[in-house]
Amino acid sequence: MNAKLLLVLTRCYTTICREIEPSLKEEGLTLSQFYALEALLNFKELSIKQLTKKSFSTSGTMTVVLSNLEKKGYVKRVENQLDKRENFICLSRIGEEKIIQVLSYLGTKLSDEFDVLSKTEKIITIELLKKLGKGGQNNTTS
Repeated sequence: MNAKLLLVLTRCYTTICREIEPSLKEEGLTLSQFYALEALLNFKELSIKQLTKKSFSTSGTMTVVLSNLEKKGYVKRVENQLDKRENFICLSRIGEEKIIQVLSYLGTKLSDEFDVLSKTEKIITIELLKKLGKGGQNNTTS
């Protein structure tokens, strides 16, 4: 059953990525840039290490992603007042506007795919995927 679940989740993820990547390209974003902007929208301010983890990236990729997002004016670096060696990354005003606009656009674009689920099914799916994403950390039985 776990193998079947893995295959279904992987195929679903791949299908959705194939659907959104051309739209992201039209918006001037890569999938990695989209993940980084989305993480910053939700967490406001992250260290590069935290952002790399939250956006499912590698440190090498994140360096390029941040450089390109900075060039576009979507993110800015803020010095960590407690540790001058570290910077935090946060969205600029135009970066926040951009990711909100892109999320809205993608939500509309994917409505045919997502509207096969009722509102209740969407809520349940979100909760189940969150639970699955946390793995065993909330599992009280051993």
